[in-house]
Amino acid sequence: MSASGAVKWTADGVALGTATGNQYMQSMVPDGSGGAVVAWEDERSGNKDIYAQRLGADGRLGGPVAGVAAPGVPGLALALGSANPARGSAVLRWSLPADADVRLVVCDVAGRVVRVLACGRQGAGEHRTAWDGCDGAGAPMSAGLYLAHLEAGGRSLSVRLALVR
Repeated sequence: MSASGAVKWTADGVALGTATGNQYMQSMVPDGSGGAVVAWEDERSGNKDIYAQRLGADGRLGGPVAGVAAPGVPGLALALGSANPARGSAVLRWSLPADADVRLVVCDVAGRVVRVLACGRQGAGEHRTAWDGCDGAGAPMSAGLYLAHLEAGGRSLSVRLALVR
């Protein structure tokens, strides 16, 4: 819908893809031009791959997705390096395109920081750390949904993670 309430897309919506296999963990963010970028995990190739598609304000699929690093060219990225849901602990991986001041935290669904995992200057490249499922005082967190939030180089990224006990 437009800001005035006018319907902009067809009643049946817009198919982003028709591939068989599992597609899950969909996320959508505005693209700044009235449209959106939708990203999801996809197992059509037998691997867990990330796909993204731009969706124009008029409901048409289009254009390349800016900000997605080309293969072999590291960009700012944050991902889970372990199963989701995580049983007791989770591995987080991130990459930096250049040296940057980094802050990586785990937040509860209310946005409260429960644990700081990384804070300080880090070099360009790949990084990883584990969250043991505990808060900053070492107390085990309850099973539930959490966000890992990375701030680096004036940008921020988040990934959802489910903790089971």
